[in-house]
Amino acid sequence: MRLLSAALLLANTGLALVAASGELSAQTDTIAARARAPKEPARRIAVTAEHLRTAFGDDRARTLLERARAARISQDSALLAYDARTYQRLSVGLGVRRLGEKLLLRAENAARVTWSRGTGVWIEPTGRRAAVPLVSGSAVGMDMTAATPIPYFPGRETLWFPASDMRVVRTEVNENDMLHPLATGAEAYYRYETGDSISISLPDGRSIDLRELRITARRPQWRAFVGSFWFDLESGSLVRAAYRMSAEMDVWQVAGEDARREAERGAQNAGDDEPPFLVKALLGRLTANITAITVEYALHQNRFWLPRTNVAEGIAQSGTFRIPVKLEERFRYEGVNGDLDVPEIPTLASLGLAPSDTSYSGYFQIGSQSRSGAADSSLSAQLARDDSLSRRQQAIADSLHRIAEEATAAGDTTLARRLTRRSNWAHRESRRLALRVEQCADGDWHIAGVGTRYEGALRVGIRMPCDTSVLSNSPELPGSIYSDGEELFGTTARDELLEALDMSLQPAWGPQPPTLHTGFDLLRYNRIEGLSLGISARSTLGLGYTADAVARIGSGDWVPNAELGLARSNGRRTVRLGVFHRLGVVNDDWGTPLGFGASLANALYARDEGFYYRTWGAELGGVREAPGELGSADLRWRLFAE
Repeated sequence: MRLLSAALLLANTGLALVAASGELSAQTDTIAARARAPKEPARRIAVTAEHLRTAFGDDRARTLLERARAARISQDSALLAYDARTYQRLSVGLGVRRLGEKLLLRAENAARVTWSRGTGVWIEPTGRRAAVPLVSGSAVGMDMTAATPIPYFPGRETLWFPASDMRVVRTEVNENDMLHPLATGAEAYYRYETGDSISISLPDGRSIDLRELRITARRPQWRAFVGSFWFDLESGSLVRAAYRMSAEMDVWQVAGEDARREAERGAQNAGDDEPPFLVKALLGRLTANITAITVEYALHQNRFWLPRTNVAEGIAQSGTFRIPVKLEERFRYEGVNGDLDVPEIPTLASLGLAPSDTSYSGYFQIGSQSRSGAADSSLSAQLARDDSLSRRQQAIADSLHRIAEEATAAGDTTLARRLTRRSNWAHRESRRLALRVEQCADGDWHIAGVGTRYEGALRVGIRMPCDTSVLSNSPELPGSIYSDGEELFGTTARDELLEALDMSLQPAWGPQPPTLHTGFDLLRYNRIEGLSLGISARSTLGLGYTADAVARIGSGDWVPNAELGLARSNGRRTVRLGVFHRLGVVNDDWGTPLGFGASLANALYARDEGFYYRTWGAELGGVREAPGELGSADLRWRLFAE
């Protein structure tokens, strides 16, 4: 459920962020309600003797997996504290066929993160800024403090994935979440084989031996990974890795499966994920895929492997639209186990707060002025505005509370619950603003929130600078928000890691049932075919192969058209062989004469300017990512005979 929500968010991020102009907190009630909902019981396949016999390509792979599995769930009690500088960058693109891809949104967040075993973690933002290049002339504000990455805490998952479900160690595989390749029971879903080895010499004369473990899924499924994982042979600690989803997610198919499973369980929100047919018809086939994840660790004090960089790339695609997303994290450590003074995180009572007053989720807004770019950005002016906003939010909270009581008295409990949630949010915002005004009257920092993360595994306190206008010009941020990231994330070293994700690293052969699709993207109208209806079928076969077929017929000529194709992909490069009998267009150098938009114009205005011809033949083509950062066009080639 949560992963599906993440996929839908990935698919709609571009449009949603442009349209949004309010508090992110206003959306947290729905998310929190889902988090409080009873979770689906964990389930996994029992590991059989046959699984164990076929899981390992060699004995060294079994030994390395067992060592890595033990290191994953063990905790080094010698790591007591650290002081780290974190940097996070989110990039969202928007691509349209024939026009290439452009940067839609980029947001950066820098923070100081201090942790001690007995206290918890303090997050202190040191820089933030955001840009939406497609919305020129508007100021953009985005606060991602609540999503600040935490390098380490007891129980943290070493294998990074951009979802909260994989931030805390789960000892066993759970089919309801991503299938962890190192968890207990993973032999039923994966195969393991050792690869290369590397020896690293340390300044003190010691050497560390690293061994590669190549992991592939037994069958292609979006919940499973394929990748290259490097471990410290002595400790079993993960040192670096490159991996990806073994198959892309068909969002509509997964939504239907989740809805049916929840209906079988009798869940209260059963059917919420089942998309209406009209939505599916309008958007066409909707897919989401994490094409590459890289993780790199660094050795500190010759003992502690702590994360250095995490990078994830994904893409959502619907028809001619592509939404690439890239999330990057970097960590720099000022001190590990030194003389670190990590103050106690205060209790709610000591701050005069109730449990519901501590939520801090940040904000995102596009407008003529952002929060830090108001006409008068002095601290006194900021505090005066916050004091006024605090009073206003409290008045709104009181008003909504009264209306909710009236709705309860009238028997409208649904409306009462909705109003109560919004009243609680307004009250929480009022208290947060009032606390800022109070603490900033004679200080430079204020406590923006205290609470826990990762299902209570980590106690967190957030300290925010009183003058937030300094964050956008912080020295912790790169010189430009549009920098390519070479110096920030070491893209050369990452490219070397990604070389392991070649065409040979694929899930095993295992053809999946085909999924059928029809919709407006397969509906067209022209003067040759008249009204032409199409249907497509697609099946993931394994070893990187996917078979696809499209059939259509028009009411104007009743000539059947069909295309058959076989493609192989590693998520970043695709090669496809196809045969076809179809209607071709001479003047297709711009636009899509056979697309839905042109077809709608043909039907409405009875003027079709396409030059058509009937053709049959075969083609060989390919697509690969162009060099450079997010926003570059793909490189496409095609050889054909017709």
